[in-house]
This record gives sequence, C-alpha cells and structure tokens, in this order.
Amino acid sequence: GGRGIGGGGGGPMGLWDVGMACLRRHMTAGGSDSSADADAMDVDAEDAKPAAVDASSTVLSTLIRHTVSSFLLELDSLEVDASLVRNCVRVLSDLDASLEFLTELSGGAAAYFHREGQGWSLDGNGADGDGPGNGKRGGRLTDLSAYLKRVDGRLRQVNGMASYYLAGTASSASLASLPGLTGQSPVKGGAAGAGGSVSHSRLLSSIVETYLLAPHFTEVGALHPAALHPLLDDESRVVPDCRRLYQLGRRVEGGLDRLRGAFGRYGRERGLAIVRMRPASAGAGAGATPGAAGKQDNRSVIPSLLRLKSHLEDLHRRAFGNDEHFGRTLRSVLEDVANAGPGEKGQSPSVSGQQGGDGGRLVAELLAKHVDLRFKNARAAASASSGSVGALSADPTAGLSTAADDAALFQSSVLSLFRHLHSKDVFEAFYKRDLAKRLLLGRSSSVDDERAFVSELKAECGGGYTAKMEGMFKDVELSRDVMGNYAAYLNSGKMAGAGGSSGEPVKPPPPSEDAAAANGTEMDVQVLTTGYWPVYPTHPSLILPPSLEFHRSRFETYYKSKHQGRRVAWQHALGNCVVRARFPKIGGGNSPRELVVSLCQALVLLCFNDDGDNGEGYTILNVMRKTGLEDRGEAERVLQSLSLGRDGTRVLTKMDRNGPNDASTSSSASSVPSKSKKPRKIRRSVSDHDTFNYNTSFTSSNRRIRITNITLRATPADNAKTHASVARDRLYLVDAAVVRIMKARKTLDHRGLMAETMNQLKFPATAGDIKKRIESLIEREYVERDANDRNRYNYLA
Repeated sequence: GGRGIGGGGGGPMGLWDVGMACLRRHMTAGGSDSSADADAMDVDAEDAKPAAVDASSTVLSTLIRHTVSSFLLELDSLEVDASLVRNCVRVLSDLDASLEFLTELSGGAAAYFHREGQGWSLDGNGADGDGPGNGKRGGRLTDLSAYLKRVDGRLRQVNGMASYYLAGTASSASLASLPGLTGQSPVKGGAAGAGGSVSHSRLLSSIVETYLLAPHFTEVGALHPAALHPLLDDESRVVPDCRRLYQLGRRVEGGLDRLRGAFGRYGRERGLAIVRMRPASAGAGAGATPGAAGKQDNRSVIPSLLRLKSHLEDLHRRAFGNDEHFGRTLRSVLEDVANAGPGEKGQSPSVSGQQGGDGGRLVAELLAKHVDLRFKNARAAASASSGSVGALSADPTAGLSTAADDAALFQSSVLSLFRHLHSKDVFEAFYKRDLAKRLLLGRSSSVDDERAFVSELKAECGGGYTAKMEGMFKDVELSRDVMGNYAAYLNSGKMAGAGGSSGEPVKPPPPSEDAAAANGTEMDVQVLTTGYWPVYPTHPSLILPPSLEFHRSRFETYYKSKHQGRRVAWQHALGNCVVRARFPKIGGGNSPRELVVSLCQALVLLCFNDDGDNGEGYTILNVMRKTGLEDRGEAERVLQSLSLGRDGTRVLTKMDRNGPNDASTSSSASSVPSKSKKPRKIRRSVSDHDTFNYNTSFTSSNRRIRITNITLRATPADNAKTHASVARDRLYLVDAAVVRIMKARKTLDHRGLMAETMNQLKFPATAGDIKKRIESLIEREYVERDANDRNRYNYLA
C-alpha cells in the first residue's frame, strides 16, 4: 500500500526518466512553489508527462532565454562559452523542451537578421557601410561583392553553429510554423523537408535566406544592372564572386530564373553597345564615307564581339557550372546580338534590302572583313602565333605547330560567331569578293589556311554554299598547270599532247618585230572561269605597250589552239605589274626601284618616260588618250594614287591649275613649306587642266615599293552594291521556295504557304516581302488565287 514508481501500463519507469520528469517539474514551476520538493518522489507515469511552459519566470524559460542570447552574442562575433551553451542545449533536449527552445531561437534569429538586412542597400545611393564579417548590424552594403561575401559568411557561420549546437536536439514536432518561417516562402526546397517540417540543421540557414538573401536577390537589388554588371565585367572575379552569386541563387525560390534573366540582359546590353559603336554618318547612305575613327571602330567590332563571347562562355563554364538553362540563354544572347545590327532589336529585316532592320547584315559584313584582314596580313598572323612560342625553343617544329594551332583557334572563334548569323548569304558575298582579291593579287598569307576555312564553311552550310569558292581554288591550280605547260611549250617549241584540230603539235609563232621588245619582260596569266569570280571592269580599249602586247597575243594563240571553242576575255582591271624605275635622287639614277602597281598604273607610269607634248607634263585627258583608258573615274583614281598617296609612294607630282594659263601649286613643293608664305593645299580632285609630272625629287630606302590603287580598296558604294546583289538573290530564292512548295502541294491557303515559305528560307524575311513575291508570281502566272476562296492559291503547271 506504499507509494511506488510505476508506468501507466503497470511497467516500471527508468531512473533517468524519473529524474528528468522531476527536474522538468521543478524548472517549469513558479519560483514560490515549494510543494514540489515534498512530492518530488511521489510521481507516476501520468505525472512524468512534460508540462507546458506557460510562465516566463520559470527556471526553464530563463535557461532558454539565456541560451538564445548566447546564440545571438555569437552571431555578433562576441566570445561565449561554447561548451556551456552546447550543454544547455542538450539539457533542454533531455527535458523535451527542444520545441520551446527552437521557437525562441527562431524568433530571436529572425528579428536579428531582419534588422541586419533592413539597413543594406545595393543601389549605390547610400554611404559605404560596414564590410562583411565586421560583427555589426545594419551596415549599408553598396558593393555587390561585399554583399555576397557577407551572406555567404553568415550562411557558413550559422551552419557551423547548427552542426555544433543543434546536432543533438531531437523533436518530432514540425518546425515549419516557427517564428521567422511562418508566411515566408523564399527558400527553394531547403527549410521545409519532405514532410513539411524544417530540419534542425537548416533552421538558422533558412532564416538567413529568408531575411538576408531573398529580399535582396531581385532585379532592383543584387541583380540591378548598376550592381551586377560591374561584377560580371571583372574577369578576375568570375570564380570567387560570380560563382558565389550562382550558388546563392540556388537557395532562393526562382533565384536562378532571375539571375538567368539578368545574365541575358547583361550580354545583350554589352553586345549591342559593341555593334552600335559605328559613327552615325556611316549609315547615312550608300555614298557616306566614314572617317578614320569610324573605320577603326568597324575594325574593332568583331574582335570585341569575340572577346565578349569568350567572356560570356567563361562565365557560363566557370561561374554557372555549365548550367544548360544558362547555356540556352547564352546562345539566345549571341543570336540576338549578331543579328540586331544598328537598328533596334526585334525589327525584322527586309528581303528587298529596305531599311527596317538588319538581320545580321552588318556583323556578317564585318566578320568577312575581319577574316580578310587576318588572311592577307602575314605579319599579324605570324606575330599572333610566335607570341606564345617564346624566344627560345628546343623543338624546331614548335613554331609550326603553334602557328597551326593559332590558325585553327582563329577559325574556330570566327565560325562560332558565324553560326549565330541569319544573313550567312551576306557573309558569303563579302568573303567571296575578298577571297578573289587575295588569290589574284597573291595577298593570302597561307593558302592552306584558306582551304581549311572553306572546308569548315562547307561542313557548316553545305557544298552549295562554297561551290564558287572551291572553284576559285581550282582555277588557281589549273592556271599554275597551264602556265607550266605554256613555259614548256615556249622552251621546246612544241607542246606534247597538245595540238590543234588536226592533232599536230602547236608550234610557237615566228619571231616578230615586237619579240625584241618583249625580251626583258615576263608575263604570268591566271585563267579564270567566269561563273566563279566576281564581275570586274574589263577596260577593253587599253593600249598595251609592244612588250605586253606580244606576250598577250602569243598566249592567246596558244590557249585557243589548245582549247577549241573557248572565248578568252582579258580582265585588265585585275592585272598587276612590277615596273623598274630610276630616280635622280636615288643613287644618281643608277639604283633602280621596283614599283608594284596595277596594270592601269603601269600604263600611266610609262607615259612619263617623256615630258609630254609641250614639255609641261600630262593632263588627265592626255593620259586617257595615250593609255586608252576610257573610264574617267578610274583615270582619276590612278593619278591620285601615284601623286597623292602616302609618303614614299608619290612617284608623280600634281600641279593644280584652274585654267590653261593659271599659276600652279605642286604636290611635291607642298611637302617643304616656305617660311614666308604658307603654301596652298593640293586638291584631291583632278580637273582637266591639272598637270602631272615625273617626280625627280622622289626618294625611298625600300627597293620594292607597293603603290595600292584606290580601286582595290572597298568603298561604301562597293559595299552597297554587294548588299543590293544579296537582296536581289534573296528575291529569287523566295520565288523558288514558293514555287517549290506550290508544285508539291498543288493548292494551299495563304497562312500555310507563308509558314512553309518562312521555314524553308535560310535568311530572315518579313511577311510583307513574301506577299509581294506571291503577287509577282501571280502576275507571271506561276500560281493563281482560287476562284471560290481568295485566301487559297492554286499551282499553275
């Protein structure tokens, strides 16, 4: 009949459980409750159940408050007795007071981090505050890097505290409704577990994410361009800061989506700023001539775009962990930038070439010129490859392998930007034009690199895209064989295997009176197929000197006898010559210089072997009559290049005259100004009365001097013609696509025809352009409108 200790089901309780029950009863009781001591051992199973904490003055509540205060002091980087705090947490867990403790801790931590996050600013309007990790709350963080470090530091701090203090806590109750988490949903799959509860180890980090990360990880906070763009621009902070930004974004619900959008806006803004750096005058019209600054800007567009592309790819790879979603954003950014052009993004280009967008025409043109500059500049290609080899190399083939690797890297970078272009036909037109000049004038730094690049284009766009380019290389090889056979024909007197229609060997013509004049000259001929090469002016009335005329007629006789039925048309505009010239100021006229000039320039120079009809030089009309050059514009450009070019190339002098008896101003005299009177500036234009003379004061230390003709440089008018040619070809492609679709379908409604046509076209086109081509096909009776349905078309066989 005495008091005993027993369980509710009659089983005995453990001594530890009894002790904990008694201790909890005392700690939850009021301070004046003395009856607890008298009945300390008179407990049963029902009395051992935990009592609710409903008084703030109990020993348990005081222990909880002091333990939470110790947590907050440690957050402020103040020294606390970590072992004592940990033991207190374990005692609370043993007393089944974990829920009460975590409730108090959650509320205190939420208030702490809420106050800390409220004072932060990332808009740059506040004064610089306390940096991360300084132990003070409410500092204004105007630097995104400092903000990221501070949040990351807080997360590391609370995770360490949770692993040390809360590892032994246990509670079966859900923590999702704790203060600081109630009503908050910024955490992405972190705080709330599978059962809707928050794990103890994630409790503090969830509060940090709720109050320090989520409110600021927005487009008006950390992702604002003023804060984010300088961080993304700095290549040195890709790994530490940008990767930290991505890792923190994963902790916020929708954070990666917002970061991806900000990354896309950053790439587009930087890319469009590069593409639109051209001067406004460059787009004023086809005849607009940008200044030197504009040309320099145009040359820097593609290198700047390639650097931006490399930087964005580096961010994607090193900072964003090759995230596929960010990869799609990157590809979308590059496509938008490459095809936006000088106009606003979203404007569709016109097939007919009308202004209304760009569609990648500008970048395609500049990309082709960038490739041309690299392939024809042997010095730049060599320096680019030798810069990474070093002054000394034990392997003699190291330079060759590095040059090959550099060429492959260059081609890969160009093709990576080329893939995003919509106007690949514009690139083809400009690249083909420049390739023809490099091959014909011998300006290519490496024919092997040229072939490799064309092979890459073929693999990317198909054989039809590069058919004419491959034909150019084939013509160059065949021309080399033709000239080899021609040389053997001249040396042996007959050509083995080559004969006329009767099969007899072709013998060289008998010596003529021009043969003696031709002994000191040599001629090399390039045989071109008309369909492969661009169209050039022919200048059919040029009067060749006897030495060149002899070689021309002899080769034409040989070629026609070998290839029956072929028509030979001489493209004098593409010819170039090496002319030996002597000047009195260079070795007393005994040290000749070699002038590398075009054929038209050579014919003009030969005119100045005498002093003209009246001994006062030649006017432009005299030059045109003596050379047979009928194109006045070409004659002006030739004379300008010989008399008004850069220093070291002015082998002629120009005298400005306004009339036949007008006083003159010489281009050579203007280079030595008088002390008493400022000389007049030489006009760039050429009038009928201006005279040109042989420059007896010319000096140069170079033995070979290249004088570039102005016509060899691409002018805005030439570029406009190329764009117009591409636009004209696009019209034919639209017509062909519509006819091909209607021939296969026989009848089709308007919407279906428009959709299928746009799907087949490989260049951007507007609905208005396609509708115009459909109307043109109706007029030409390729298709007709259905008599019963005006929105349906029928194919006419």
